[in-house]
Amino acid sequence: MPTRQVPSRSLPTKASEEYLRKEAKRFAQQSGLNLVAAQRALAHEYGHRNWAELIAAAKTVLRPAHVRDRSRRHRAESSGALELRDKEWAALRNLAEASLKEMKVAPGLKEWLDNRNQQWLDNRKSFLEAGGSQQQFVATSGDQIIGYAAAEHPPAWMRNKPNSEGEYRLFVVVEPSARKTLGTRLLGLLGKYMVDRGARRAWVQEYEADKGLASFLEQKGFVKRISFTAENGDRIVRHSMDAPFERLIGSAREAATNAS
Repeated sequence: MPTRQVPSRSLPTKASEEYLRKEAKRFAQQSGLNLVAAQRALAHEYGHRNWAELIAAAKTVLRPAHVRDRSRRHRAESSGALELRDKEWAALRNLAEASLKEMKVAPGLKEWLDNRNQQWLDNRKSFLEAGGSQQQFVATSGDQIIGYAAAEHPPAWMRNKPNSEGEYRLFVVVEPSARKTLGTRLLGLLGKYMVDRGARRAWVQEYEADKGLASFLEQKGFVKRISFTAENGDRIVRHSMDAPFERLIGSAREAATNAS
């Protein structure tokens, strides 16, 4: 079975099937390859196994999202965003479960993990009601949600130390095989969001057993800061990155250059 390629560049934000077909033709002419070989080589450069997979990625739409039952003010700020209703939250829960499939979990702990995923989902749905600030993004391919990302800044009463002002917790949820491609694009959106708000630190907290996610974060410039055992026995690890978040928004800059 072909392995996923390591991308040497990011997919342009405005990429379309037509855009990529023209790029493949130009590449074929410049390299002396036939069109099929040029398409395959181009797919590998973007981190995909084949041309069909690259075209599917180009059809992926990244956009803001918001919870349905919010104030009119929040609705106005989220104009054009996807409303997260019961159907979307159910899809996000399935995605969260898929994102953890590389973790080795004993069969008897499946119910426990399901409960943890539901708790995670409930926390995302209710975060604004607690007084914090939150920006959510979703990636869709057709009617299917294939990626989710969020940046959250807690209200003062939730902070456990004075210097947590300006710190944002990040979430990126994709299938493990899509971390280097779609995950990178979602991180770029989060990076831009934090720069716009003058954030000074971003952090991600995950299960220590999720080695694939930890490796992905470290490749993007996050540094492992602490690991600890939660009250319920979970082993947790936290990674963080300080401003100016150049490694997160670099892919977005490259995308803008490629698309111009």
